[in-house]
Amino acid sequence: MDTGPKPQKFLILKWLLGVFLVVILLLGVGAYYLNKQWKPLLTDALQKAVTDVSDSLYKVKFSDIRINVLTGSAYLDSIHIYPDTSVYNKLIAQKKAPENLFELKISNLGLKMSIHLKYILIENWIWMP
Repeated sequence: MDTGPKPQKFLILKWLLGVFLVVILLLGVGAYYLNKQWKPLLTDALQKAVTDVSDSLYKVKFSDIRINVLTGSAYLDSIHIYPDTSVYNKLIAQKKAPENLFELKISNLGLKMSIHLKYILIENWIWMP
């Protein structure tokens, strides 16, 4: 006569489920912590990257940035890329100014698992403070 599953099997399943839940909880808490720590670093890195790439001719500002380390994505709200007119006037005096300037406004921008995000975070050595 079979009296049902042995208590040993339930004990192992409970342990496995408990370990799985603890790992998921630790991943969630770790991701939340990293998101909060990297937000100001990524903000500074993006602003510096735009300034460096444009030789200080353009600047960028945005209202908010949301980061998800688990998916490797970042979302920016109300982005405004605009020229620095004082730098442009200096370039005009040096006869090195571009023919056209542009101003760009974007309501939302999402970077998902992008090379740019990996470059900013890894190649520029941005780590937690």
